[in-house]
Parts: sequence; structure tokens; C-alpha cells
Amino acid sequence: MDLFDEILKQASSNTRSASKEIRKIDEARQRNQKCVNERLAAERKEAKATKHTAVPEKPKFVIPKKKTNEEPSVDKNKIALFLKKQEEEKQRALIEKRKQKEQLIKLRLQSYGGKFGSTPIELQQKYASNQQHEEYLKKQQMREEVCFF
Repeated sequence: MDLFDEILKQASSNTRSASKEIRKIDEARQRNQKCVNERLAAERKEAKATKHTAVPEKPKFVIPKKKTNEEPSVDKNKIALFLKKQEEEKQRALIEKRKQKEQLIKLRLQSYGGKFGSTPIELQQKYASNQQHEEYLKKQQMREEVCFF
């Protein structure tokens, strides 16, 4: 039995030394894991801090207040001159337009021999196909010519 007891003692001491080594390895692993977790937590905090500082708040809109003691930056005389020039240009454009209309009217009167437009008979011949009405208009024109002479 001596041999058996010795083998048991040896096995017991081997298990104790192996368990000590396992404990040491386990503690080293736990320390390493703790360091990694702390580093990750610190990185998350930094990321959150930079995220909040990276997006600044939008400035709230504030209606600017009018300053009463400041003079306007644009001279009133210049504005008046500009408006006066604009008005003169409008007047010139109107006068030019009227002159063109009068010239056009004169040219039309010259081309139609003093009459502004076509006679009713010419219009009837050109645009309508009613012969009876055309004859009626001719008779009416003859009566008017007789009355004038």
C-alpha cells in the first residue's frame, strides 16, 4: 500500500500545482479582460463626447432689432434721381409708341385712299357667300351716293 499512497500523494501534489497554474492563468486572463473592457469603455466615452461636440446646436432665429440712430446706407438723393430717370424713360417710351401709332394710322389712311378700312361690299365679297346681301349693300351704296350729290 505504500506504493499506492505514494502515487496518491504524487497525484494530489500534481493536481494542486496544476490548479495553482490554472488559477494563475485564469487571474491573468481576468486582468487582461478587465483592461480590455476598461479601454473599450473609455473609447465609447470619447466617441460619445466627440459625437456631441461635433454636432453643434443650430442657432435659434432671432429677429434683428432695427437700430433707430443709424442713418440709411443708401442716399435718398440717389434714389430720387434713379426714380426720376426711370419715369423719364417711361415717358419717352410712351411718346415713341404714340408716334409710331400715329405714323401707322397715317400710312393706312394713305394706302386706303382716306378710308380707314374696307367697305362693307368688299368685306362681303371677300369673306361671305351671300349674293343677295351683297346686292342689297350695292343698292344701299348707290342710294347714299345719290343722296350726297
